[in-house]
Amino acid sequence: MTRAERFLNLYKELEDVLEQRYPKSGRPGTAIMDFANRDEGAAFREDLNTCREVRNLLSHHPDMDGAAIVEPSDALIQVLVNALEYIRTPKPAIDFATPRSRLLIADSGERVFPVMRAMEKEGYSHVPVFRNGRLTGVFSISTVFSYTMNERNRITENTRIFELGELLKLDRHTSERFAFVGPKADYWMVRDLFNRRPGERSKRLAVIFITKNGRPDGTILGIVTPWDLIAEDPPTWNPEEENAVPRILNDDIVDVPDDNGPLSAE
Repeated sequence: MTRAERFLNLYKELEDVLEQRYPKSGRPGTAIMDFANRDEGAAFREDLNTCREVRNLLSHHPDMDGAAIVEPSDALIQVLVNALEYIRTPKPAIDFATPRSRLLIADSGERVFPVMRAMEKEGYSHVPVFRNGRLTGVFSISTVFSYTMNERNRITENTRIFELGELLKLDRHTSERFAFVGPKADYWMVRDLFNRRPGERSKRLAVIFITKNGRPDGTILGIVTPWDLIAEDPPTWNPEEENAVPRILNDDIVDVPDDNGPLSAE
């Protein structure tokens, strides 16, 4: 097999793999550049554009007077090999999640305002809420909005997280939802979960929790938001994170009334 033949075979192989990954994403034959123009393909963008130009030359003008018009270099062939490997062996989701040690969590007996101030200062949009070491819900701007929509409700310096009641539960957020995956989830799995299908009118998926057993009752290893998928400098996963202790403000925590309501999520 000549170098040109190997190049064309690899190009076609990459095209087929990407058409399976992105069904109906564009016109036939455009899958490679569609991928290159996405955030996840940015690292390959320029090289794949060069590959596309060489591929067009080889396909439409393979030779001139019996001699090859262009000969792909080993480096150009390696670009296609690397792109195929990247698509076929995606990074584990935990590699770009906010790890356990960097999570900000709230006890349901804490005051609301200190949690909100910490969220604003550190750029957190969602804070898992725990009670006696068990995840009982998520506190977010959506929670505050839903609570204050009732004119009888006011948030003061003395308002506690648990006072937001049912609105904290995973299945009671009005405009957002949550999902849980196990530690073996990869980039494509979480990306597909975040992507809304055409015509889909379901709530926006806000956070994916990575837990030890892939369920709400499992130990949280990290969380993924849509922003994490495009982060230029994601956190580095350390196996010791599994035993790390998430940060909690410990702001004047009080006892919480009994509430045995079940968690619910994907």
